[in-house]
Amino acid sequence: MPTKKPTEKKAAPKRRSPISRAEGERRLIQAAKQLIREKPFSEVGVRDIALLANVNHGFVHTWFGGKNELFLAVVRNQLLALAEAVPLAAPEGDDEVITADPRPTIMRAKNKSA
Repeated sequence: MPTKKPTEKKAAPKRRSPISRAEGERRLIQAAKQLIREKPFSEVGVRDIALLANVNHGFVHTWFGGKNELFLAVVRNQLLALAEAVPLAAPEGDDEVITADPRPTIMRAKNKSA
């Protein structure tokens, strides 16, 4: 009587733990920023960004609308960080430092590109 060999069970695919939309967007923006520093925008793929962010690539389209819109989010993120840093760099009481909120300009640019 033939004996059955124990069947080897394949390891289940590693599942990503659920994350909030805000956390996913933050990860995607950070990953896109890193990859765009390393190579030209045209050579950066949505799947590459998602893989680095450990997020499903479909969320790039769901949350941002696509690669171009994700790039705009990266630029917006950088401009807002710069706007927050400018007042900190000015000497106290220096009236010559002008601070402006870049959001209206960014939103107009976004609407023109749509």
